[in-house]
Amino acid sequence: MWELTGGFDVELPWSWKAGLTATYSKDREFTENINQANTNALNSALGAAPSATVPAKPANIPFFNPFCDGFAFSCNDPATLNYIRARGGNTDENALTDILVNLNLLHMSPRATTVFEALEDAGLVTAAVNLYVCRGRVRHQITRPAARRFARTVGIVDAVYGPRRYFLGDLFFSDLTGAPRNFGTGIDRHGGAVARWLVTRDGFDFLFLYLYETDAAGHRGGDVLGAVERADSGLGLMVEAAGGFDRFLDRYGVIVLADHSQSSIEQIADASEPLSDLRLFRSSRRSEPDRCDVAVAASNRAAMAYLLPGARAGAAEVADRLGALAAADVVAHRDGDWLAVRRGEGRLRFRRGSGTVDERGNGWDVEGDAALLDPALYPNALERIEGALLCATAGDVIVSAAPGWEFADSGGIHHLGGGSHGSLRAEDSLVPLVVAGFNSGEAFPSQPSITDIQPFVCRHFGAPRVSRPHALVGTVG
Repeated sequence: MWELTGGFDVELPWSWKAGLTATYSKDREFTENINQANTNALNSALGAAPSATVPAKPANIPFFNPFCDGFAFSCNDPATLNYIRARGGNTDENALTDILVNLNLLHMSPRATTVFEALEDAGLVTAAVNLYVCRGRVRHQITRPAARRFARTVGIVDAVYGPRRYFLGDLFFSDLTGAPRNFGTGIDRHGGAVARWLVTRDGFDFLFLYLYETDAAGHRGGDVLGAVERADSGLGLMVEAAGGFDRFLDRYGVIVLADHSQSSIEQIADASEPLSDLRLFRSSRRSEPDRCDVAVAASNRAAMAYLLPGARAGAAEVADRLGALAAADVVAHRDGDWLAVRRGEGRLRFRRGSGTVDERGNGWDVEGDAALLDPALYPNALERIEGALLCATAGDVIVSAAPGWEFADSGGIHHLGGGSHGSLRAEDSLVPLVVAGFNSGEAFPSQPSITDIQPFVCRHFGAPRVSRPHALVGTVG
């Protein structure tokens, strides 16, 4: 990865000052991806008018409906999905498309209702600051016309679906807030200033403010406490705008939490190594899926193996092979109606039932070594493994890394000497949770989970957790 940044300040008449900053960066990966959105084809399938970059949608391809009700209908014709999925393309734009389009729209189940969708459907105003995955009802184009034209010219994403008020650095901002540019001034400082502007105008019912720098500092082994202090300063900007902490809590309820912790990385592993004698899918240009056995996806402290049609090895064999890695701690896969887990020589199978009730009230039937996953080391392990394995886009076999280990991703990127996350281990999973300003009857379970946030917020506002998607609220930009 390389980045070029430059800029200058200009003194103007009447004590005005102007600054010009430009940044160009490239992050090259030596892999290719399939199942990604071809942004131009997606715009075409959404009904955009044909242009130099947006093709005319073939008459036999149905339009793409991002808000189809997956509970009531079979959403989006396979022909439409195949039309908008790029077949390969080792481009520098893949990461941006993955984050803003694939994760936020195509790969997020239409059966799910995000907190932004639920609250907006209930007539409330939601906002998000510096958040990537925040599917909502409003289509936001890249705000600056020049940047939007450039995105369309080179064929990268130029619009996202998000909450009514959406701010992502200098790309998307639904309002002019006067916040400092986030080039060279700190992402969290910029985010805190946007949030302060929103508070001064009481411009939301629900705000999601993402403070990024603690995660980045942890990954690179940097000054994490300094990043926490900067995050705290960002929160302080909101509190000051409301007239102090007491007045702030009179107006708002506050939830402060992280989506993960981090643990130190001392060794790096290649998750595909024990499967090297199988036909591995490498890329859309180097491999034919129909002639491959397995595709391996690894990142941070988790890895997944996808069994392809005609694979010469089953999930149990692949799990055994991956479990032999020194980097592997817990390996899980589906086994009929059961979910199978191995750690070292220990084995267990489990499924929903009534034999054992955990701290969160989930009932399980368990066979094998019931003590295999000590809750002190693997908090809420069964529910989390179930959620991962039953996810429609997850691999057939999932590996949670051992302490100190990380799996290099397909481009060879890792965080050796820094921090990482993604395993079932407590050191990756347990985070602070601060809740203030809510009524005494509003509480989280005794063992809270990040999955409790959406229902907690919806209950607070009296909004249904699941809302039936309807027509787009509007377009910004």
